[in-house]
Parts: sequence; C-alpha cells; structure tokens
Amino acid sequence: MGTQEPQSARTCQLGQPGPTTPWYRPYGHGGGLSLAIGVYIQVASQCLALLGQLRFIMLLLVVALIVPALGARPGFTDTGTIEWRDCGVGDSWVSVKQFDITPTPIKLPGDMTVTLDGTINHDLSDQVTLDVLIEKNLLGLFTRVGCIKDVGTCHYTDPCHFLDTFKNRGTCPPQLTANGLPCTCPFSPMKLHLPPSKFTVTSIGDFWKLILDDGELHVKITMNDKRTNQLRGCVEAYLDTVV
Repeated sequence: MGTQEPQSARTCQLGQPGPTTPWYRPYGHGGGLSLAIGVYIQVASQCLALLGQLRFIMLLLVVALIVPALGARPGFTDTGTIEWRDCGVGDSWVSVKQFDITPTPIKLPGDMTVTLDGTINHDLSDQVTLDVLIEKNLLGLFTRVGCIKDVGTCHYTDPCHFLDTFKNRGTCPPQLTANGLPCTCPFSPMKLHLPPSKFTVTSIGDFWKLILDDGELHVKITMNDKRTNQLRGCVEAYLDTVV
C-alpha cells in the first residue's frame, strides 16, 4: 500500500515534471500515476482560479487608483469638489447650468454649501414622476443602494407629495426664500439662482451612516412626463462623503 502525500505538498507547486514533483511521484501500485495526474489537474485548476481572483482584485485596485487621476468623466464638469452634468435631452422642462457642493468630502452630519443656476421651462405639478439612483463605489464598482422608506434608489409617482412638508410648515427653507425660490408645487417657468448657500444636516440614520461613510457616491435624478414617459429633466453627479 502506497504512502499518501501530505496535503500541504499538494498546493500550487506547478514546476516541471520530475521525480521530486508531488504530482509526478507514484502513489502506490497500478493506477498510482493516474491518481497523481488527477491530483495535479485538481491543484492546477485551484491555482488558476486563485490567480484569476488575484488578477480581478488587482484590476479593481488599478481602476480605483487610476480613474480619479484621469480627471473629469466624459461629459461631466469637474468643479474641484464634485463632477456633475445636466443629462437632459431634447425638450427639457428643467435644465441646470451650474451646480456645486462644498466642502469635499461632504461631512455628514455637518454643514455644506450649495450653488445652483438653472431654468424651469414648463409648468410643473403632478404631471411628472421622479427617479433617484444612488450608487456606492466599492473597489471601483458602483453598487446600487436600495430604496429604504422612500429614501435611496427610488421611483416617485408623486414627487410633489414630498414637498408638502414645507407647505404644512407654511414656509420654505430660508436659503430659498432669501433668493425668491419656491419649494412646493406647482412650479412656474422661472430662472433658478442660488448663490453659495449653507445648509446643515443635523443627523442621519444608522443605515445611511454605512452607505455614506468614507466613499464616492454616484447620484442621478431623472424626471419624466407621466403621460408620455418622455425624459423632461436629468442631473447626475459624483461626490465624496464621510460620516
């Protein structure tokens, strides 16, 4: 009866065949060589799988390191703190000309300064839907954040409903009021101008602490005509946050 080779000897030892190589060494009598070849094939496949995993991890690391060094993504404006673009097409009912949020990374809870210039080109009320996409950068791959209690990657059939909070309070945030900007439906055609204005986030939930902690977010907001499903407004941004 032959002596079984120790398990530790059957690791990724893929050298040239020879009498000292574990996969070549006879295992007992008769079919020992076939058994040894089978062990070699198994070990080789494990090694290749391991190498594939390592290469994939290295690729992710390279992407994570190289992409920030390439500058703004095609079609995006790099403000120095965020990358953003107006992704609307054709007859947009809302268009954005300038957008920025400072500082970077955005500290939450904490203060942030928002700058916005744009135009509302059409009456807006309950004839639109709103879609919000939020993705977290994990080793170079953006992973979608779910919709939790109507916050996250969500579809809103009645976005005006979420602005009723300000209507019930009887007032808009002072940063908007000071610049003549409304915050509840309906919205009439108008120019949007918000000079650098400070907003304060006082607290965030535990779930969002996990999502927003030390990383890059991709946020995309699209507005569609309820009747035709035509895109009527779109803005997209990449930004860094820290909790």
